[in-house]
Amino acid sequence: MALSEYMELSRQSSSKRTLQDCTSLLCRGGAPKYCEKGKFRALNQRCIRNHKIDDANARRIENPKSREKLLRYGDILICSTGTGTLGRSAQVLCHDERVTVDSHVTIVRPAYEALVEYLGCWALSSEDQFESMAKGSTGQTELPRTELAELEIGFPDAASLNDFSGKTKPLFEAIQSNVRENQSLECLRDALLPKLMSGEIDVSRIGLRQLNGHLVRLRTLVIVSRSTVYCMRAPFVG
Repeated sequence: MALSEYMELSRQSSSKRTLQDCTSLLCRGGAPKYCEKGKFRALNQRCIRNHKIDDANARRIENPKSREKLLRYGDILICSTGTGTLGRSAQVLCHDERVTVDSHVTIVRPAYEALVEYLGCWALSSEDQFESMAKGSTGQTELPRTELAELEIGFPDAASLNDFSGKTKPLFEAIQSNVRENQSLECLRDALLPKLMSGEIDVSRIGLRQLNGHLVRLRTLVIVSRSTVYCMRAPFVG
């Protein structure tokens, strides 16, 4: 839904702007100094898959060299090196002041709030284009910042842009809510399953109907959560 509306709005827009003109920050992350007890974390390309950010592979670092590169809500992350990874993108839909990215990831920060959803849809629909822009030999490809900055984007008038943001913002918020819900369910599963397997938690006295009722509700929650993300993400992946 969000992507189809973006595509239509982009086609109807007679004005064009470069990505550089639409952003307040467009740069690669730094080369962080890793440490086990660091208070900050650095995302890498393995954290960006299927249009989502998974911080399971993030590494702890000391204080980042640039505070400007600490991630903010709405930032778009683009994998920028390596065949098979270059071009993957995802958008930051939560706010954690202690997260940045390493030098293999490009940060694209929308210039103002109304552009967050519009540029988010643009990035997720442009992954093939990013991949085609790769420079360098096989296995050592790079996404050039200068060429990325010069990409032209169909740019709507202010009223249309604000209307698009108003319509799609709740969808983006729902995606993040569902992701957080799935993460909570996964944590609950990981905590309970070993106890159930070991017998530490005894469910022998729980009636099957009662247990099945709980499982049905849990399964429904997971399906609704996943299907909502899928339905809103499906247009992005074609």
